[in-house]
This record gives sequence, structure tokens and C-alpha cells, in this order.
Amino acid sequence: MIRTSVILAVFLLPPTPHAADLRSRSWEVLSAGMSDSNPVKRAQALAAIGTLGLTQRSISAVEAGLNDKDSFVRQAAVAVLGDMRSRRSIPKLRQALNDDAPEVKFAAAKTLWEMGDRRGRGILIGILSGEEKSSSGFVKSQMRQAKKDLHEPVGLAKFGLSAGAGTLFGPFAMGIGFAEDVLKDQGAPSRALAANLLAKDSDAQSLEQLEQALDDKNAGVRAAAARALGRRFSRSSIRKLEPLLEDKAEGPRYMAAAAIIRLTGKKSIVPQKPKAQENDPLTR
Repeated sequence: MIRTSVILAVFLLPPTPHAADLRSRSWEVLSAGMSDSNPVKRAQALAAIGTLGLTQRSISAVEAGLNDKDSFVRQAAVAVLGDMRSRRSIPKLRQALNDDAPEVKFAAAKTLWEMGDRRGRGILIGILSGEEKSSSGFVKSQMRQAKKDLHEPVGLAKFGLSAGAGTLFGPFAMGIGFAEDVLKDQGAPSRALAANLLAKDSDAQSLEQLEQALDDKNAGVRAAAARALGRRFSRSSIRKLEPLLEDKAEGPRYMAAAAIIRLTGKKSIVPQKPKAQENDPLTR
């Protein structure tokens, strides 16, 4: 009983001044990513913020991505909000149904549908009938390149890793930029997947191994380990995560920042609206 009380006390202790500074620094890392000139990096930062859960600040930050000048980032923001199950964002997702980019409209319709909101029914029917496009010229060019890559062994592996990136890193945006890094090492995809699976394990040995993986030579594995440690809520890992705030690769840097934010403060959970009902005229 005493041991349990001690453990609970550790988790309930208020953040120390250093922890508060570290939390602020972590937000600065993510804010820099969100304002980066490279849309891929902005999308990666949004995906990392999505791992923070339904907090006021995280939802607002991802929602801001819906107004990004690049359609890729807007599409990523829609995907992240869907992954977060942010029902507060439904009005903004409905607005995204009118986006100029077909891929954003389709992503918004899909995300809303999965939340029980049927506002995007017309778009989905239009895509099915061929009257609506589901992607723009940029996306089509990417698909042509993907088909070309499928004729090469390395390209095939790259395509498969990107397709499964959602399992490892959350929304699809986190897969962008990771595939190339992970495929530099034949064993990296397996190590990254192992880190993801061990995120929910309470064993001390797996915690130690995840912390060691923060020094992995592969950026994708380091990012996966950081994400897993953030999900384990082990505040003792904060000091291990801190060096990654200076990581040369964006993925590990953003994920470490998000993990530190989760581990250094209380989350302000945003109340979510009840699931939309089928007889609600607004969802038909």
C-alpha cells in the first residue's frame, strides 16, 4: 500500500520549474515546425501535436492547419483531427468540404462520415459516380511516381512502408519523410513497429529498451520510441527525451517535444459533443 501511494504521489506532483521550462521549449520546437517553409515538415509537426490528445491547445493548433496555404498540410490537418476524434472540430471540418483542393474535400467527407456526420454524403456519391475528383494534379503526380516505384524492389518496400505509416506514426503525414530514413536500415521497420507495440506495455524492461531506442541510428526508430514513451506516461523518461529536442531530424525532434509536453503537465481535456444521430437533419 505504501509503495502504491508513493507511485501515485510521483504522478501527482506539480511540474517543477525545469519541467515548465522544458514544456515551453518543447512547444517552441513544435511551433517552429508548424511555421516551417517546408509543407512536409509542417504536416509532421501537426501529426506530432495530434498525439497530445484532446487538449484545448493541441486541437486549436491542428485546426489552424486547416487554413494552411498548402493543400497537403490542410489534408494532413483533416487527417490528424480525425485521428484525434475531435468532435469539437466538426464545424471546421464541414467548412473543409468546400476546400478548393479535391483531396482536402474528400478527406473531410471521410473524416466526418467516420464521426457520424453525413454532411459529406454528396461528395462521396460524386466521387463514386465519377463526377467529383478525389485528388488534384499534385496527388496524381505522386501516384504516378508510386506506380513507377512499384517496379523496383526498393520502391516497393518504400511504398509499403508509407502505406503502413499510419500504424506506426498516426496519420499519413508522419509517414512522409520517414520511409526514406527507415529504409536505409533493413531492420529499422521492425524496430519501429516493436517500439509502437511496446507503448502499452508496463514492463520495466521494455521501458528501458524504449529509452535506449532514443539513441537508435535511424530517425524513424527514434521517432517511434519517443512517441511510445509519451504514451506510457513515465515521467522518468523526460530526461532521456530532452536531448532529442536538438535532433537533426525533424521527426524525432517533433515527437520528443510532444512526448515531453504530455509528460510534464496536466491535460485540459476538451468536452466532446455526443455522437451525431442519424435522425439529425444536419447530418443527413
